[in-house]
Amino acid sequence: VVCLEKFGYGSDDVYERIREEIKRSSLFRFDWFIKSRTAVELSRRCSTLVALLQKEEAEELEQQQEVRKRKAVATEPATAPGSRSHKKKKKT
Repeated sequence: VVCLEKFGYGSDDVYERIREEIKRSSLFRFDWFIKSRTAVELSRRCSTLVALLQKEEAEELEQQQEVRKRKAVATEPATAPGSRSHKKKKKT
């Protein structure tokens, strides 16, 4: 995902460039599984990861909005200004 950002998400040869970067990187020196992935497989994996990140971000935004709504409801006065919230006493 970092390389996807580095090379540009919409560029034409981004997945081939990511594949080359993986081959050159010492981080993946012994990771034969990732080194053997094709550009198409990397494309699918990156698309899945981006979709998951977008979904996670949307969920976080929803939760933040819910928290704000709860806080707004909790801080609202129980009655409208100018109205009487207590019962009138009976005269005896």
